[in-house]
Amino acid sequence: PSLAKLLGIPIFPKQPCLFLSNIIEKAYRQRMNSGEKRNDIIDVIVEEMKTSELSKDFTEEEKELLLVAQAFILFMAGFDSASMMVSMAIHHLVIHEDVQNKLLAEIDTVLEEADGEVTHDVLQEMKYLDRVIQETGRYKSLMRSHERMCTKDYVVPETNIIIPRGRMVKVYFTPFENSKKNFKNPGQFDPDNFLPENNPNKFGYMAFGQGPRACPAQRYALLAMKIFLVHFLRNHRLVASAKSNMGDIELDPNAIIGIKGGVWFKLEKRI
Repeated sequence: PSLAKLLGIPIFPKQPCLFLSNIIEKAYRQRMNSGEKRNDIIDVIVEEMKTSELSKDFTEEEKELLLVAQAFILFMAGFDSASMMVSMAIHHLVIHEDVQNKLLAEIDTVLEEADGEVTHDVLQEMKYLDRVIQETGRYKSLMRSHERMCTKDYVVPETNIIIPRGRMVKVYFTPFENSKKNFKNPGQFDPDNFLPENNPNKFGYMAFGQGPRACPAQRYALLAMKIFLVHFLRNHRLVASAKSNMGDIELDPNAIIGIKGGVWFKLEKRI
C-alpha cells in the first residue's frame, strides 16, 4: 500500500469509490441538516464525533473524510469477506460429499417442518449449517492473522518482553486452529469439531476475532451466509466440474480479497 501511494496507484477502482463516497457524503450532510436518525453506521459515527473529546482535533472536512473512510471500509469488509467465506464453504462441500449430504438432509428436514419458509428462527434450528460455516473459517482458512494496536504497555506473561503502547501487533492464529488442544480433529475438514461435546476452544477459532475488537458485523455475516446457502442448496447439489480445484485454495496475490483461480463447480437440480 505504501508503494502504491508513493506511485499514485489506486488500490480500488476510482469510479466505484467516488460513487460510494458521494452517496455517504450526501447521507451525512442530510442527517446533519435534518437531525434524522436511522440507527445505522452513519448515526453511530456522527454521534461519536459529537461526544468524543478527540473530535475537537479535527476540522469538519476531516470529520467527513473519516466518516466516508470508515463506512467504505465496513462496506468492503462486510461484502468481500462474506462472499469469500461462502466461496470457501462451496469449495469444501464440493470436495466433501459426505458433509454436503448431511447438510442437505438437515436443510430438507428443517424446511419441511417450517412449511418451506426461511425465517431467522428456522435458520437457528440448522445446527449442522452453523458448524459447516465455523469449520470453513477454521480449516486451512485463507485469513491467517489479525492486526491490532497495543493501547497500553503490556508485559507478556512469564517473560521480560514488553509490548509498548502504540505498537502494531500481528497475531498469527493458524497454530491455534490446528492444535489438538483446541479441536478434536484439527487435521480434517470436520464440522463436528464444533460439537459442544467435543469441547472446542472458542479462542482457538479466530475467523471473526475475539473480545471487544472482534468483527462488529459477525452476526450479520453469519446470517447472510446462512440465507444464501440455504436458498442455494434447497434446490441444487454442488458437484465438481473439469475446472474444480480439488486441493487447497490460495489467496489471489493480484486481488484485495480473492481466491486464486476462483471456485469452479457445477449445479445439479435436486428432485
